[in-house]
Amino acid sequence: MVQVLGPVASDLSLLIKVGGAARKGELEGKDVYDLVKPNTPLINLFYARAAFDYLILYQIQEWLNPGSLRRMEQRIKKENNQEFLLPPSEVVR
Repeated sequence: MVQVLGPVASDLSLLIKVGGAARKGELEGKDVYDLVKPNTPLINLFYARAAFDYLILYQIQEWLNPGSLRRMEQRIKKENNQEFLLPPSEVVR
């Protein structure tokens, strides 16, 4: 229902969820990641997004869910028949 009201209401709903979880001591990294990722300043610039993905987001994503980058690469290869020039799984330590 919140999605019908638009992006502001959806973000507010997620912010309330994260705030409530933090107060209860049940805060998970994925919730914070889902809140911060789309609200990062200048993320809509194509070159800023690519740099942010490789420098920060892929590191966090792999830390939260080990193996997720390899699965993402395999899914993109299977569904789109495309490969990365620089695979994210090779950049993450």
